[in-house]
Amino acid sequence: MNDDELVRQFLKSSTHLPADEGFSQRVMSRLPRRPISPACITTLEIITFTIGIAILLAHVDLLQVFCNASTYMLQTFAYLRYTDITISPIYIVAALVALTVWGGNKIRTSI
Repeated sequence: MNDDELVRQFLKSSTHLPADEGFSQRVMSRLPRRPISPACITTLEIITFTIGIAILLAHVDLLQVFCNASTYMLQTFAYLRYTDITISPIYIVAALVALTVWGGNKIRTSI
């Protein structure tokens, strides 16, 4: 016999487990339930959103919606092209910082 077999044999013969008498089951029953994971909540939100969009699209004429949306966008672009609107880069940076902070707070509160 080699040393590993001797150690295994010794541990098998000398290992004595105490009687449980239902202790483990009582402990497990008193532990708090696990909360729903954020992944499950996100999956349910996506499924609900998809079903809602499908129901909405079943009652809407998609061609009319597309035509109205594209006309509105073209009118907006034409308006912006012929007006003298200048956007300072500082406003863009401020908006990005605000969105980043808001997004970071949303992530921290969902964890």
